[in-house]
Amino acid sequence: MITQTGQLVANETSNASTTTITASGTTVITIPANAVTLLAILVGGGGGGGGGRRGAAGSNRFGGGGGGGSAKTIGAYSAAALRAIGTFITVVVGAGGTAGGSAGADNTDGGNGGNGSNTTIADAAGFQFAKARSGSGGTGGSATGGAAGLVSMLNDFNGGLGGASGVPNQGGSGGAANSCGGGGGGGSGGGIDTANTGGAGGGGGATTSTSIVAGVGGAAGNNPGTQGTNYTQGVTGGAGGGGGGGNSAGVGGAGAAGRMGGGGGGGGASLNGSASGAGAAGGDGAVYLMWLS
Repeated sequence: MITQTGQLVANETSNASTTTITASGTTVITIPANAVTLLAILVGGGGGGGGGRRGAAGSNRFGGGGGGGSAKTIGAYSAAALRAIGTFITVVVGAGGTAGGSAGADNTDGGNGGNGSNTTIADAAGFQFAKARSGSGGTGGSATGGAAGLVSMLNDFNGGLGGASGVPNQGGSGGAANSCGGGGGGGSGGGIDTANTGGAGGGGGATTSTSIVAGVGGAAGNNPGTQGTNYTQGVTGGAGGGGGGGNSAGVGGAGAAGRMGGGGGGGGASLNGSASGAGAAGGDGAVYLMWLS
């Protein structure tokens, strides 16, 4: 979605036009002739959650790792300097990472979640002058664990780590994002221990200083995780998705998708003869532009 507005800024002396882009892809934007400064907020794409392990009774079967939350960056740039290079800028909103697939055959690991994509703004010569890095995907659950998706540490505001499935029948919670707005990490899927006890999925992470509600992990059994929420007052990282429940008697619960820049939840483990839970996709990034004149 692309939203454009024209409005008067608070001091009532300067005009401002804004554009908000919340769908992944490439958009070419003409630089307004009278613009003096560009204010930009960028959120990268969150990592996808991994699928759960499918294995034999009496073995450890771990849920998939949650996807890492993306970063957020904020900057101010000279419109005159950008116009000296060319009449337009190119905005690329990063897509969320793909979901890790469920284990479709006995004694197999879940699929790995995909990495998110960076969100960037480039000048007319192709130089990327603004970038918000993505979160990486969680790995598929195995007989020994499911690794969390990671986050970049090179941006203004980091996202939250994905949840790792480090305990056989307990999903790990996704990490909280930086207080100023990276995406929350996805929760890992619930596993099953050697006593054939299934565990709940881990909850997703959320930005610590806003009203964002994190995703909730699914209870043990074929219970999916739930999505959290986005911030409603502007462009900032959303919640990570909850992990699906591990099911010792049937199909594993599916992870829930991340919100804006949030990591996807991991899928729950299952017993041989039943599919494990699939992971979920990470949330797409976003860009907010304000041209001041």
